[in-house]
Amino acid sequence: MLGIRLCQARQHPSWGVFTSAELVGDNQSLQESLAKKFFRNAKAQVTAIVLAVDIGDLAAVAD
Repeated sequence: MLGIRLCQARQHPSWGVFTSAELVGDNQSLQESLAKKFFRNAKAQVTAIVLAVDIGDLAAVAD
């Protein structure tokens, strides 16, 4: 199973320490590239989720 696991109590996926290596292998530059892309996009994605929750658009949050 990949490093993305479901928390028993909450049933939310979580990112494990070895997830990127499990996904792309032992390629440090690719792992770094994926991490940078994730962090570049994370703020906009979280902002969009918060706005959708604030206006009660749960369908948008689910996507």
